[in-house]
Amino acid sequence: MNTPIAGPHHIVFYCANCGSGGGSDSLAVGTFIAAVVAVVIALIALGWSRSEHIAFLTRLKSRARLRLTLIPRDAPGAVDVDDDPMAIGAPIGSSWDQVFQLSVINDGDSAAGPTIVNVVVRGPMRSVFWSTSQRQPLADMSATLETEEAFETDGAAVPARWISRELPRVSTKSPVILFFAVGITSGDVEVPIRVKADCDELGLDVPEASEVFILKIHDRAPPYGLRGRPPLQPQ
Repeated sequence: MNTPIAGPHHIVFYCANCGSGGGSDSLAVGTFIAAVVAVVIALIALGWSRSEHIAFLTRLKSRARLRLTLIPRDAPGAVDVDDDPMAIGAPIGSSWDQVFQLSVINDGDSAAGPTIVNVVVRGPMRSVFWSTSQRQPLADMSATLETEEAFETDGAAVPARWISRELPRVSTKSPVILFFAVGITSGDVEVPIRVKADCDELGLDVPEASEVFILKIHDRAPPYGLRGRPPLQPQ
């Protein structure tokens, strides 16, 4: 509000700021506080944005790293765990469906999405199929395909059979346990088995996980043709 001030010769002066000095100071203080709050909010938003960007880059660089282990289960002879877990003994001329436990392990820093697992068994063999731990075939995953593939044992492409399945996810917390069975005859001295696993989370520059395991079968009566302690009587 303008306050009139009477002066000589009845000249009237108006003071625009008289009586309102406190209000002007409050307005200036309020403006300063609002500016400080805006700066603080902007800095917080910038920090959040930077954190989100770092987290995004970390996720972008994260990779799965698959590792495969294989052990025979419920062999007709003993599994020589102390010396060679892949060596078993069986009576000459016997045949059976040998069950294997396959573990797909993720040692990386990112979970694996859909993961394809292939099992290739070098012939001759009677059958290869996904199963339960008790040799029961999984009806929806029992298809076996023929192929020729080279194995590291001799580098030659030989007739083989293979089975495949897709895992929806392989976390970094616990492995995925699978079972499959191979029809074995004790006349086979060595049975090479190649296991492969692949997923998008491995990255373009990382090859699929691939391991070759050799199942060794020997007569349970001495002398033993392959390394390992004498097995127990078959089940």
